[in-house]
Amino acid sequence: MRLHISLNSREIQIKNIEFKTFLVQSKVSTLIRRNFNEYRYNSRQENIRNTGLTMTAIVIICLDYLIEFYILIFNPGLSYAAVPLYRIYCQKTGTGLMAQPVIEKLNKKIATMNKIEDRQIKVIFEADKSVSTTCDFRPTQHSIVCSPGETVLAFYTAKNILDRPVNGIATYNILPFEAAKYFHKIQCFCFEEQQLNAKEEVDLPVFFFIDPEFARDPYLFDANDIILSYNFYEINQNSK
Repeated sequence: MRLHISLNSREIQIKNIEFKTFLVQSKVSTLIRRNFNEYRYNSRQENIRNTGLTMTAIVIICLDYLIEFYILIFNPGLSYAAVPLYRIYCQKTGTGLMAQPVIEKLNKKIATMNKIEDRQIKVIFEADKSVSTTCDFRPTQHSIVCSPGETVLAFYTAKNILDRPVNGIATYNILPFEAAKYFHKIQCFCFEEQQLNAKEEVDLPVFFFIDPEFARDPYLFDANDIILSYNFYEINQNSK
């Protein structure tokens, strides 16, 4: 006996939202639980830093979910309301847009860090193509093997498939999310508005390193892969 299940596009959208809601709840609860478990063992300065990193990760996860929610349930036009939230948040924190204090801190870290030769991590690059109907957005390479403490340059490619200019913005996720606080982007196209002319194709760089502390985190001893995934959304000038 063959069971045939037929879902219309609306039902599929609802199922996607239910699944993404479960993922967000799981990510946030795990981050909070882990931060609480570590709190009693760390110094006050370490607790302040870890709490800040945890809250940053939660904000990014929730904002990314907010954009996808509006796109899937309503229409792409309503997602414009969420884009300025990313822009304001990144300008205040230095995430993505790389405020000067963040740049100076990363430069100091790069100058003093040591490469962990005996630990190799495969960074896998992905692109969610389901949310973009205006651009062919994809990673140039499938994966790169690197070590904590090593700087790495990778690329994504975006091609405007329309006969008109397109303004877009990219958001990202890192899995496992416990690794997010060790994944530092020195230069990134994410959270910066990209303008593509009609039929134009551009290469978008991601220059990053994995903090050597990654290799000493007991929660990540068995983590040999990191997934860096981007979504690309079209925006308009009124969203600024």
